[in-house]
Amino acid sequence: MGCSYSALELCKREQNVFDNQDQNVFRLLDLSANEIQPFYDLFERFRCYIEMEDGISTFFSKICHVRAESIILKHFVEGIRSHLNFHEFLILIWSFCILSETQLASFTFDAFDKDKSNTLSLDEIKELVKFTFGGPNINRKVKFVVNEMKFNSAGEVSRDDFICCLDNCYAFLFHTLDMQRKLKEAVFDLKIWNNLEHSAHEHLRNPEVQALIASVTSSSIYFSDFDSSKSDTLNEYELQMQHKTALKRSTTSLSTIASCSEEESDTSN
Repeated sequence: MGCSYSALELCKREQNVFDNQDQNVFRLLDLSANEIQPFYDLFERFRCYIEMEDGISTFFSKICHVRAESIILKHFVEGIRSHLNFHEFLILIWSFCILSETQLASFTFDAFDKDKSNTLSLDEIKELVKFTFGGPNINRKVKFVVNEMKFNSAGEVSRDDFICCLDNCYAFLFHTLDMQRKLKEAVFDLKIWNNLEHSAHEHLRNPEVQALIASVTSSSIYFSDFDSSKSDTLNEYELQMQHKTALKRSTTSLSTIASCSEEESDTSN
């Protein structure tokens, strides 16, 4: 799957769009010309937003079908600089799409850690529950979720404990997983992403790649540890089932917590 210099030169001659900086990024990420093209098509399609001041939020809102004021989306774009060129756009999309579930959980945690204390207070958890579930009986949903979480002596939840609680509160990943999936599918199918993810773990340890990401976004999530369990290549069916299972698991968690809170409400009436 390696990046062929001659293939890139051919792309450059035919389209006259890839400069030396672009080619260096392609080389670092080990992307072939065929893998680069869908990124470039997406970039060209939304160039008017990507290159404008604060337009990246509009781009992600349209691609991921989420409101621009979404807490998750606002957190994602807040560290991204404006006026991205093509290779900066590519590194941003590539890096978010290969995040593991554990990293996405940490990303969600950061979105609601408003005071940047590296813990979630009860008020921040209430905001997370309200964002995730909405609808009636919010206080009862909060009570249900709180019972599933481990609080420290200060009445707060640490990052590690939040990630551990996802076994029972997996719904907290629903919106983040959905945003990542829609972004992936806007580029190419999940099978190709699976192939990229296996090599991407090594590429992200490259200081040059880390420097590129840091030049585009101030978020530290991209440098946290990857889930090493993704070591075996999945076939296309297994990959589709993996993504469907993750989304189904988060949806089931949404329904379970919602129904439990409603049952409690009926019992109390």
